[in-house]
Amino acid sequence: MNVISISYKSAPIEIRSLFAFTEEEQEDFYKTALNSNQISQCVIISTCNRCEIYFEGEKGSLKYMEQLICRYKGISPETALKYFNIYTEHTAVNHLLKVACGIDSMVLGEDEILRQVKDAYNTAHLCGATGFELNTVFKMAVTAAKEIKTVTGLSKTPVSIGTLTANEVFAFPKESKNVLIIGITGKIGSIAAKNILKKPGINLTGTSRRHFEDKLHSSYPDIQLIDFTKRYEYIDEADIIISATSSPHYTVTKDELIRHTHIKKERLFIDLAVPADIDSDVGSLEMCRLFDIDYFRTLSESNNTRRLKEAASAGEYAEKWTDDIIKELEYHRIIESLPQLKSIVENHGLEHLVYSLRKLADRSQTEAARQWFDNYIKEWSR
Repeated sequence: MNVISISYKSAPIEIRSLFAFTEEEQEDFYKTALNSNQISQCVIISTCNRCEIYFEGEKGSLKYMEQLICRYKGISPETALKYFNIYTEHTAVNHLLKVACGIDSMVLGEDEILRQVKDAYNTAHLCGATGFELNTVFKMAVTAAKEIKTVTGLSKTPVSIGTLTANEVFAFPKESKNVLIIGITGKIGSIAAKNILKKPGINLTGTSRRHFEDKLHSSYPDIQLIDFTKRYEYIDEADIIISATSSPHYTVTKDELIRHTHIKKERLFIDLAVPADIDSDVGSLEMCRLFDIDYFRTLSESNNTRRLKEAASAGEYAEKWTDDIIKELEYHRIIESLPQLKSIVENHGLEHLVYSLRKLADRSQTEAARQWFDNYIKEWSR
């Protein structure tokens, strides 16, 4: 198997966009490629971060495919070739595994790419563009990616502030939670809201100075929007208060909080603003916890380190799966050659086969063959 890859690692978005394939273009490209005498199988993975052509073919098929891609997309080889990353045989299989499990992605461990790999393979398969080799490689790669992500936990380690904030909300010890986001229409506030709303049991209120211009509210009508000046009234009911404004002044102070809250309950305050939105003395109040942006930065850095370790572990699993896939392909080639092998043995005898090992195999190959013969004889002599 060969791979030609144009990805975010080698090409800017302007170049990647030139090589993007719609589904209709993929189907047309498969017909063009397979009608040649060079290409026997082909799968295209086309996403915003990569365009990759996986293919099987005759000797010289790699050069033919380079020229075909350039010709099909109307780009000169002089412009295109410097952006091509080439993988063959073992490295091609290993590359697909890394792509499928997300360790070749811009965001380590992303889940979306696995779906894209499956969809790309299914499209190619339905177009009749795959055979035993690519069917085997892609099916085993998808199985491998699922196992790798599960065993290493690669995609379960959050890295974004929005995800980390949402996890703190989900972990709050109450089944149904009242959440107030001060500054929900801002960039950070809206990101936090979208992440929080991924799970049920959240009653979300947000302050806004632009009620009728709020796109977030049109997308999430269950969000209750209030005027900023009424924030303390809603803090009294809230379990979790998140502040993410660009205000030069505190949005929540200790003295005002004491004056406006009457319900005695545990509250979590999360300050995502720089400079700080929430008076640090709020964290000293009874039944109040305060997490500021430095807490999340530390947590994010720690999670990035964890994810890098998980990616390294995933890479080791990918190597093992690469060997298994290559082994499966080689075994199939042996099976295909059995009729011819049987004919040779019948005509020349088994000794002819064994003596050829001495002539054609090196020491390590001879030792491996002897071990295999020993094990085979033991197994069938019982």
